[in-house]
Amino acid sequence: MINLTQLATLVAIIDHGSFGAAATRLGITQPTASQHIKRLENQLGTALFIRASSRTQPTASALAILPHARNMLSVYERLTRVVQHPSLSIGASSNIGTYMIQPLIRRWLQNGHDCDMVVRPNPDIAHLLEGGEIDIGLMEWWDRRTGFEYLQWGEDELLAVVPPEHPWTGLNCVTPQQLSDEPLLGGEPGTGTGRLLATYLARHGLTAAIGMTFSNTEAVKRAVRHGLGVSLLLRGTVAEEVSRGELHAVPLADGGLRKALYAIWRQQPDATGEQIHSFRKLLAPPQALPTRYCAL
Repeated sequence: MINLTQLATLVAIIDHGSFGAAATRLGITQPTASQHIKRLENQLGTALFIRASSRTQPTASALAILPHARNMLSVYERLTRVVQHPSLSIGASSNIGTYMIQPLIRRWLQNGHDCDMVVRPNPDIAHLLEGGEIDIGLMEWWDRRTGFEYLQWGEDELLAVVPPEHPWTGLNCVTPQQLSDEPLLGGEPGTGTGRLLATYLARHGLTAAIGMTFSNTEAVKRAVRHGLGVSLLLRGTVAEEVSRGELHAVPLADGGLRKALYAIWRQQPDATGEQIHSFRKLLAPPQALPTRYCAL
């Protein structure tokens, strides 16, 4: 029967390039590593490696097995951690994890709990949730897929962000027409901002003009600061730059535009269920932001 030790040896050899390096990494002897692979090859009925003088080459069969082996080892590590060290695994979307979650995590740790943090783009956090690799996800959108529970734990306002010398700095708020006329710098895909903006402008029969697109909010802010364009960003992501006078943020007209922040977890949590319940109690009810109006 195939066992995890054999799979761990296969992964280590592919990652480190030789039986000797893999054995050192695993804390076993090279003959033991060879024995693990020999048994695995016998069970699968195929060769897994071609030994060369400079580097051990995996066969096509070994490469086909590799992603499944990694997945099985990951599941085993998670099962072990859940039973032996049931710390909460929290995944946060990039903006939440970079700019917003720190006070919440500090309170969690001060209450005597432990946690592991993963900060990734929104679609990646959803994927980690589905794969059971994190216990709870904090995201800027949620599509209400089956098998999960969620709550809205907060919201933040989307603002038009411009460099200090931009003409919009003299405005109380930016109208939909002004927003539609100005090419916008796009940010990280999958945050839901584009969908919110399209809905907001569609109420007035308008569409957005998206210029350059960047992979993260920090890159967008630097581009705005250097005069490459304007963007639509969450208030919490630009607060420091605005306070230093490096950027200027202007509310949107017609009631503004807000983005809900969600916490999501599986309907049947594992041994961390109690911790998920405790963490949810830390999540304050969403605070309503002041509504801002100006003439259209």
